[in-house]
Amino acid sequence: MKLEQLLTLVTTSNHDTQTYHAKRMAELMVQIFESVVALKDAYTFGGIRKRMIADIFIKQTWRKTEWIDEEMKSFQYFDEIVGGK
Repeated sequence: MKLEQLLTLVTTSNHDTQTYHAKRMAELMVQIFESVVALKDAYTFGGIRKRMIADIFIKQTWRKTEWIDEEMKSFQYFDEIVGGK
């Protein structure tokens, strides 16, 4: 369920339903905020290393339904990220 749909559901529901969905709604808002910060940091403060980290973070955060990570970005970028090259 998308955040907009969840917000609509929660705002039109009774107190018990609002309480039930509050945690998931907060998690989605945090994921959006963290993604924006990761992208801003990567492109404001620059560096290929920060962009690689942001790329991995975004993919791992928003592609949780994929069973297999065919791109294997964390493996591809490992030396550059850990070594700080």
